[in-house]
Amino acid sequence: MNQTVQIQPGFYQKIQRRCTECDGEGEFISNRCRKCNGKKIVVLKELVRVRIEPGMKSNKRLVFSGKGNHVNRTVEAGDLIIELELKEHSTFIRKDMDLIIKMEITLAESLCGFKRIIQTLDQRKLLISNPPGTVIGNEAYRSVANEGMPMRGSDGRVKGQLIIIFIVTFPQNEYTGENLKVIGDILPPRPDYGYCDDGQVLKSELYDPKSSSRRRRQQASQGETVECASQ
Repeated sequence: MNQTVQIQPGFYQKIQRRCTECDGEGEFISNRCRKCNGKKIVVLKELVRVRIEPGMKSNKRLVFSGKGNHVNRTVEAGDLIIELELKEHSTFIRKDMDLIIKMEITLAESLCGFKRIIQTLDQRKLLISNPPGTVIGNEAYRSVANEGMPMRGSDGRVKGQLIIIFIVTFPQNEYTGENLKVIGDILPPRPDYGYCDDGQVLKSELYDPKSSSRRRRQQASQGETVECASQ
């Protein structure tokens, strides 16, 4: 819509504005529909079914064409895009097609064998065993074939591995006396690295990385405070 505006006496300016009646479409509807108010677009709610296939990964996008917003009748409706976000599991960690689980075992189980049950994501129970005499070290890895995540499109026939990371927990109390002698007799002999009579004897202490780092930050902040006070 063109409009002529007088700027000052003898000077006029022609301005082009969007028509408020037809909204710039060049068509005016006098008898307007109550539902769309003449816009020829009605806002409706539609139920869209989303199928999550087994094996889909995080950040996967599902596109539904024409299910998005419809600005006006001259422009086609947009798309509805759903982006998947993998929720963390309390037991398993996903890495591509593999599933990783951390299993704590005692020192006795590490040396003498054990039997454990792992409940899978589809509620099955897997028996994980280690025979006596086969020692499992701390942070040792074992894998179970075809018990990981399914490959997409394989209908569940092709799966990754279930990877088990064993965490060996050691006894907290100190052994003394007869029990210590029995353990020493059972285990392999300790290597002799030699001993120097004039060497310095030091006592080691338990080290906690978290508390040590916190203590360093406190000492650093106290040092800055003292330095600022002395200036």
